[in-house]
Amino acid sequence: MALRRRRPSDPVPGGRRLDVHSCAIRARQHVDSRLLSERGFTFIELMIVMGIIGMLVAGALIVLQHELGEGKPARETRATLAKLKIHIENLENEDEVYPPGRLPGMPNRLNEGNEAANRSLFRHGRREYPEWVDGETANRDDDRLPRPAHRFGETALTEVVDGFGNPYVYMPARDYVRYADAGVTYTAWDADGELVEVRAHPHRHEDGGFRNPTSFQLFSMGPDGVPNTHDDIGTWTSGSGN
Repeated sequence: MALRRRRPSDPVPGGRRLDVHSCAIRARQHVDSRLLSERGFTFIELMIVMGIIGMLVAGALIVLQHELGEGKPARETRATLAKLKIHIENLENEDEVYPPGRLPGMPNRLNEGNEAANRSLFRHGRREYPEWVDGETANRDDDRLPRPAHRFGETALTEVVDGFGNPYVYMPARDYVRYADAGVTYTAWDADGELVEVRAHPHRHEDGGFRNPTSFQLFSMGPDGVPNTHDDIGTWTSGSGN
């Protein structure tokens, strides 16, 4: 007896018919669902990577914004501050003492620490003198000595100024206690562009101790022109004793 192949339309044992078309559809759906699942997982990974990149870019922008936000005045302030600090330290190497916070014969009590330090840098007999460029010095209080006491014969008591046009605050360590309460008067430009008088005090650590306790404090009053605030730019060194 001849056997014939069972056709797809023939009944199958148990009374069920083999529907090739339905099987094909189910197989296709299964494959499509797997592909969609794989595509979805890849998309999630992509979103995670993009999120990480976004955070890195945001962090870089914050740093860049901080640096650019300081702008040219802040960069000039730091550069001139470093130069003035080196000149003061060089003078101490020669004289074994830091410049005084005030000189005899000064006509007023404005900017006296800065003026005394700058004048001391130009005393007779020094091996080298500062070479300040335009914009690094000024005479904000327009005061003069009665007679020349300057290597180059000048009588004007000029100050070394920061990038914001304000004199740097200078205090030798021996004057910290005297200025701790009373302070010392400096001139500064306020937010309205007016030249005003402000009181500067030596900076302290959180524990109350003076910064740079054995040398000197030299700092800019910062963009706000107000001393002893968060935006002051100083020569603070690292370590608990500084």
